[in-house]
Amino acid sequence: MIMAILGAGKTSITIGTMTLPYICLENGIIFGSFLLFVGALVSNYAGMRFIECTERAKSLKYTDFALQLYGPFCSKVTGWCIVLCLLGFVISYVVFLKLLIPQILILLVWGSNDWEYDPLPVVFGKGEYSGQLFWATAYSILFLLPLSLPK
Repeated sequence: MIMAILGAGKTSITIGTMTLPYICLENGIIFGSFLLFVGALVSNYAGMRFIECTERAKSLKYTDFALQLYGPFCSKVTGWCIVLCLLGFVISYVVFLKLLIPQILILLVWGSNDWEYDPLPVVFGKGEYSGQLFWATAYSILFLLPLSLPK
């Protein structure tokens, strides 16, 4: 049960790191803070229900919860929903990093925070399709592929 809580916490922290500033940017400080508070309450409630399910089902898997509550069909549907959700997270990280890596390179290597200044070659550059394709491919091959291989 501890590993499930740590895994859920790690995912929440990672996603929250990316979305916290964006929520306040889009909604303002006051309403954004309110939305963050509501999200924290919903997350806390869901976490408590998750702990209750693990104790009753004697398992740590969502598919086992669905199997015990609704049967084998819902267990398979739950498994596919988890796969689609994780695929969405992976796609969002790839999109985020393919746009961010060229900006980080310009800032660190050339010391410029002027995003219009783009000394990178076209294949590495920001705003260019070939640059975004390069960084998305590099991130996928160098990080995602080794992490997805079975141990």
